[in-house]
Amino acid sequence: MALTLLANGEQFEDMLIRSDSSNAAFRRLVGVYRDELWPEERSGPATATAKVQRVVRLLREIVEAVEGESPTPGRAAA
Repeated sequence: MALTLLANGEQFEDMLIRSDSSNAAFRRLVGVYRDELWPEERSGPATATAKVQRVVRLLREIVEAVEGESPTPGRAAA
């Protein structure tokens, strides 16, 4: 069973690497996480992406903080 899974995995890897669209797919995948993979690079499009990612991360932290707070006495919960 393990050898069958290994063979299928290797075949999938070969098909993925050798496909015509693999370079474009890899660039799209890496582009999404570029600033996390290479945080020291802060020029060009990466700068804008980093700023947006930072804002999104901060907004998530704010939402988590607000959702984690208990309602203030005397104040109606939203």
